[in-house]
Amino acid sequence: MSIILFLVLFTLSAVEIYPSEDNSVVFVREVVENQNNEDSQMEIKGLSGNPNGPEEKEAELFIPSRYWQKVKPGQVLPSGLHYRMNLQTGLKEAKLLDDTDVKNGKLDESNAWVDHTGKFNHLSGEELKSKLSGLPDDGPKNENLADLSKYRDIEELRKDFAEMNKQMKTESEIVKEITNYFRSQIIHELDHDFILPKLEDLTYYVHQIDNAEDFILKMNGLELIKHIYNHSEASVKQAALKTLSACLQSNQKLKVFAIENGQILQFLTRSMDSKIDSKVTKSAFNALSALIRNFPFAQKVFGDMSGFQLLCKLAESDYIPSHRVLQLQMDLLSEAAFALQETEAHDPTRRKQYEVAAVIKKISCSCKLIHKAFTSPNLTVNLNVFEVLIDAARKFTEDDICVRSQFKKWLESLKPVLVNLLVEKDLRSGVGEKIQLDSEMDEYRQEVVSKLTDLVQSIKSITDRSEL
Repeated sequence: MSIILFLVLFTLSAVEIYPSEDNSVVFVREVVENQNNEDSQMEIKGLSGNPNGPEEKEAELFIPSRYWQKVKPGQVLPSGLHYRMNLQTGLKEAKLLDDTDVKNGKLDESNAWVDHTGKFNHLSGEELKSKLSGLPDDGPKNENLADLSKYRDIEELRKDFAEMNKQMKTESEIVKEITNYFRSQIIHELDHDFILPKLEDLTYYVHQIDNAEDFILKMNGLELIKHIYNHSEASVKQAALKTLSACLQSNQKLKVFAIENGQILQFLTRSMDSKIDSKVTKSAFNALSALIRNFPFAQKVFGDMSGFQLLCKLAESDYIPSHRVLQLQMDLLSEAAFALQETEAHDPTRRKQYEVAAVIKKISCSCKLIHKAFTSPNLTVNLNVFEVLIDAARKFTEDDICVRSQFKKWLESLKPVLVNLLVEKDLRSGVGEKIQLDSEMDEYRQEVVSKLTDLVQSIKSITDRSEL
């Protein structure tokens, strides 16, 4: 009994043991090196049978499949299989590893392994070299080595990258470079095709607050803009004003500097009043709007210069769209109303500034512009424009600013528009282009119709009271 136990332990010492779910033991193959073989071949020994095993040529080859099969005594087992032995019954079984591709064999329809050679062969080192020498060479051919000359040396590439890094410029440096370009040129002699791309780049960069401050405060940008504006081409004037507008947009520091040092209001007023070109006038108006919004001191100075009367004149002559002027006037009045409603303890200085500015006393043409728009035979039904007109009319009627004698004419013009908006399925823009209503446009149209309905009812109630 002790001799049998010793043989079992000796056999198990040569294999690796893994637990199995059915209380059996799973092994991997046993490989014994045959020292007497001149080619140092690896001889596979079965887990059962004579330890010395029969000669390989006389041994029966175990044909594995994907399912557990009984290993018969004396069978030769290929490498790369799963093995298990039940310690209670002594049953030995083997199967293919999962997803295993067995070389020199294939799986037939029954998932059984088939040996093409008919026997289990081993390759010596020389045989292996001989077989490998017949494989195709996928490496570079000698005749293609000359093509390597088109590739650059790594050191040369590193040098080029280093030079490129040295040429990297910050946005502020680019703004300075553009500024120096204009200062080095005689603007009047430059063609607009050279100026406009530079101005477009400059406008892009000064939208950043830091770049705008560097341009205006450190590079004397206001004077440069005025200098460029003196070019004879209207397109250059318009581009220069766009650059100025980008600098002033939401930048309180530059607004104060422009008022105190640049006489910018006088410059913009002259630009609007020159009537050189309608696009230039509109660009100057945009720059003015960027300057005076949320800046009561600039509003006061502009009002003292009769600037609001100039805007009315330009809107009445259609140099500036009426709804744009009305929108600016409403925004300024809303700013003042909000500031004046605040308690003195909250921000007494800001409240005082809007009281001194007194914008509401200087805006005089709002009702005239509304009346002109509403009584026009070509009353626009462009929703964006029409919404501004409705909001303006509502505000100025509720504040009792407009003359009530005009209201009846407004009603005569607005009622047909309201009916059309209610029954039309399609809208036409101000230029007559047909707009296919989608869900969002339809919601927007309903919102405008609701505002117009409220306005008509409000005006009607006011006229009814006045008649009484």
